[in-house]
Amino acid sequence: MSPKLAAVLLTLAASSLGGAAQAHAYLESAAPAVDGMSAPPAEIRITFSEEIVTKFSGLTLKNGAGKKVAVGKPKAGADKSVLIVPVKAKLAPGPYDVEWFCVSADTHRMKGHYRFTVR
Repeated sequence: MSPKLAAVLLTLAASSLGGAAQAHAYLESAAPAVDGMSAPPAEIRITFSEEIVTKFSGLTLKNGAGKKVAVGKPKAGADKSVLIVPVKAKLAPGPYDVEWFCVSADTHRMKGHYRFTVR
């Protein structure tokens, strides 16, 4: 093996290992479900791909007109990768947007959004 080829392979191997050490909490599932139909929920549950720090995580809920809907204080599920946020009001039928944010246990900040519809 030539020294040049060995250097390229070593660089590729090192860069792939560096990427594996970086982790981020991604939304894996939610209730109400992403793009789903639901009865008015009492809470929103988001399951992430890894543990999150509840103290620095939460969400904003908006109705179809873009008006914020009151939610309670976020808490963790038994599995620390689950964020549970109570919904303070009974939701009327229509579309809702969930804008979530979280800090994973390794301190990476993530955010995203999804939509569901109350029937």
